[in-house]
Amino acid sequence: MITINDYVISEKEFDFAMLDFKNQHRTQKLNQQQVQFIADQLIDAKLLLDESKRSNIVVDEKEIDVTVENIKKQMGSEEVLNQYLQNNGIDMDSFREKLRGNMALTKYIQTNFINQINVSDEDAEKYYNENRAKFVVEKQVKAQHILFSPEHEAKAKEVKVKIESGEDFAKLAKEFSSCPSGQNGGDLGFFGKGQMVKEFEDAAFSAEVNKVVGPVKTQFGYHLINVSDKVENKEYSLDEVRENLKKDMKNSIANHHIKKKVDELRSQNKISIDMNLLKEKS
Repeated sequence: MITINDYVISEKEFDFAMLDFKNQHRTQKLNQQQVQFIADQLIDAKLLLDESKRSNIVVDEKEIDVTVENIKKQMGSEEVLNQYLQNNGIDMDSFREKLRGNMALTKYIQTNFINQINVSDEDAEKYYNENRAKFVVEKQVKAQHILFSPEHEAKAKEVKVKIESGEDFAKLAKEFSSCPSGQNGGDLGFFGKGQMVKEFEDAAFSAEVNKVVGPVKTQFGYHLINVSDKVENKEYSLDEVRENLKKDMKNSIANHHIKKKVDELRSQNKISIDMNLLKEKS
């Protein structure tokens, strides 16, 4: 599907990257721009990974073991992880190699870019004073949800009764939700307006805290929604954001240098993409 010199990024590898993107962005369909973004990310990652090998970056088996164990905990159990891999046609050895590559890439970027940058308190203060509007957070809600497929409205109503009878929302999310967030108890974290589909957003922002609403119908199916917290408009002080701001500024500068490096590597390597197959992915 994509070739970089003699290396081939297979359709299977691309499909797995698409699945990751969908899970991270809580969407079930991708447009052409998003598909192209995924292709570019895979190309850039391969080019930088080759650089990491030339830089003798090493990831040992113990590091991978720790990462796998953390993923098991995040997903709920080893059985859930194994089922996830099986459903996507991936064996554990291939998964570990994928993790090895990701971890080597992270080490390479940390060592060769991020660690080379210094952002002072004065730099952070100057940026803060010139960009005060960026530190005003509009109203947000923190919510969890359970998603049911369009044909399971009745099941959604049954589960709502269970919750109202005192059963644990997070536990039921893990059992019944068809959204990947179900493995985290349905937790969606904080979000503002414009980040969710309208029907979901309207229900979440009008809900009382810790009172389950729904089933709410959207293009994805039926949702039960529990809002656990609400935050009104707030302007954060420099002291509240200083450390995160310095980290963000450092990452922004690093990303600029990484892009320059990737552009250089792209010009030095032969890259080919099956555009017809890429279009079929959206």
